[in-house]
Amino acid sequence: CFREDRGETTVVQKLRRYSALWLLAAAYLTLRARYLEGFAPSFHRPGFGILDLLISALALIGQYGRKLLWPAELCAYYVFPTHVAALYPAALRGACALALCALMFVLLLKFDRQAAFGVVCLLATLAPVLNVRWMPANPFTERYLYLPSVGFCWIAAWAAVRLWDFLSVRGSQWRMALPLAAGLVAALWVIRILTRNRDWRDNLTFYTTTLKFSPEAYYIHNNLGIVYWAHGNTPAAEKEWRTTLRLDPTNEIALHNLGLISKAAKRYQQAENLFLLALAIRPNYSDAHLDLGLTYQATGRSADAEVQLRAAENLSPLNVRVHNALSE
Repeated sequence: CFREDRGETTVVQKLRRYSALWLLAAAYLTLRARYLEGFAPSFHRPGFGILDLLISALALIGQYGRKLLWPAELCAYYVFPTHVAALYPAALRGACALALCALMFVLLLKFDRQAAFGVVCLLATLAPVLNVRWMPANPFTERYLYLPSVGFCWIAAWAAVRLWDFLSVRGSQWRMALPLAAGLVAALWVIRILTRNRDWRDNLTFYTTTLKFSPEAYYIHNNLGIVYWAHGNTPAAEKEWRTTLRLDPTNEIALHNLGLISKAAKRYQQAENLFLLALAIRPNYSDAHLDLGLTYQATGRSADAEVQLRAAENLSPLNVRVHNALSE
């Protein structure tokens, strides 16, 4: 629809050009639905209705538009509100952004049809991540802008070329300001990339930096606790996992991790209770079955231990720890 020869080709010719891609897409969707038991087999926000999904989608458009135009305060984990009412201001900004995109598309269609493709590319590649029901706990992440930014850059490059041509025809000295400005912006981007790279030096730096911008990111608190636990800093790990539970009371991973602390301290009854709470939330949690079995084993309850270890084995048949525990 955007090629220069679009008026000279038939509909059949247009479809034939991309028939292999259509067939590949159909095969992918079929296999995905078959082996994942649905296109999106896991729903994180089943309580969101159609109106809620529309409001959240508009809110995400507003957030992505803001990050696309001004990518400041980069963060690895943004906490998404659990109540749709908190999204109303962002949804209003998203509606304005969508209206501006529509206006830009109409205007570009008149001036240069191929330039208008940038708007289509931007919105089409962003659309799949706007449904918060099939997205993970953090539906808004910067990496989802990688592909849509191609459409944005497409339009920006077209505008720069048109401006250069406009200034060149008039012999304006201002045209030299374009490459100078582009070079300055590129230099600033390189500096920002280098400074940002320091945040990714190791997991401890990465998680603590993320929490400065997103202190309620319970997922990051949990991961930071794992880092502290691996370093032998049990008090710091426990603090992070309790913070995770305060922010997300039904977080089965944090419950399991706190159970590990109790088990290591030989507070077996407390560890058992925590592992059982984790399994009540997520019955197919293999590690919780394993560590509950090890807790029973430590207290001499071999029969109960074997039941839990067999359950862990069925869920994770390649888990070496499970096989070692069963051997013992």
